[in-house]
Amino acid sequence: MAQLEDLSGKVFGYWTVVARAENNEYGSSQWLCRCECGAERVIRAQGLKNGTTKSCGCHKNDYNRIHGGKGTRLYECWRHMRYRCENPNNQAYKDYGGRGISVCEDWHDFAKFRQWALANGYDDSLTIDRINVNGNYEPSNCRWAGSKEQMNNRRNTKHYEMDGKCLTMSEWSQLTGIPRATIYNRMKAGCTFIEAIRKRK
Repeated sequence: MAQLEDLSGKVFGYWTVVARAENNEYGSSQWLCRCECGAERVIRAQGLKNGTTKSCGCHKNDYNRIHGGKGTRLYECWRHMRYRCENPNNQAYKDYGGRGISVCEDWHDFAKFRQWALANGYDDSLTIDRINVNGNYEPSNCRWAGSKEQMNNRRNTKHYEMDGKCLTMSEWSQLTGIPRATIYNRMKAGCTFIEAIRKRK
């Protein structure tokens, strides 16, 4: 007897395989799958692998009637958030799902994510930002931010501590009124960060 291929965690179209399910009445293997919109279905392995089923139907023209979101920027934000955390084939997965960052259960439902987004200041000029860059995508750890805030919150953006505050060089520049280039050049000339901030003109 051929060994059953384990499809757990694999992505087929809009489906992510969650767990093994019982064989159907004809003995064909089946798997519990979750669509990117949050819907769950039991699907034959053959249908997943040959592409005859790609989603629960949410990607078709009736999406707006069912979910009220496809084609909007907010929906794309939600989709890419989940892909980064849940699709190992996504190029950003190593920095998100690969580090253990996940999307909370409620936000697997686009309608719930949209409700939170609209109640918390979303507009099309902003992107979703995690307050703790090592935390998950969930209401208590997320906000809508512009590109400047996003840049300051990156893991690889250096922060400097002084007077009980820990800020980026750009944030210190804004707080003190000293141009960022001036701080940078003073440090390049041998000053510590604190010396560069407190040095008289």
